[in-house]
Amino acid sequence: MDLLGGLGRPAGLFVELQRSVGVSPEEFAAEWGADPRGPDVGQARVEPAPKDPWLVARTLVVIPLPANVMPAVVYNAVSQVVRRAAGDRPIPEVRVTEYNLQSGRRVILVGGAARPEAN
Repeated sequence: MDLLGGLGRPAGLFVELQRSVGVSPEEFAAEWGADPRGPDVGQARVEPAPKDPWLVARTLVVIPLPANVMPAVVYNAVSQVVRRAAGDRPIPEVRVTEYNLQSGRRVILVGGAARPEAN
């Protein structure tokens, strides 16, 4: 069984990391590749973001995924990789959502909940 708990045909999935998460695209891609189960799915790579009115990020992580993986499994795997990539750094609660670009490509948006201001 692979990192995402299933087998299937790879398809590129974009991961957009908001700054509030505190993990860079390069850190995420490296941690994805460090997971011993990662090669079963494929290596992540960092690429310039395509031009699309919905995208804010300038770079994205592209992870090859089986086409039949359920969103909840993908969200869980992405959240785990973000937490491992952060190491000992404190990170906010990780929120994972999904949207589609105008081209139809899936984007997993990883954001952090706002931290309360210190008084």
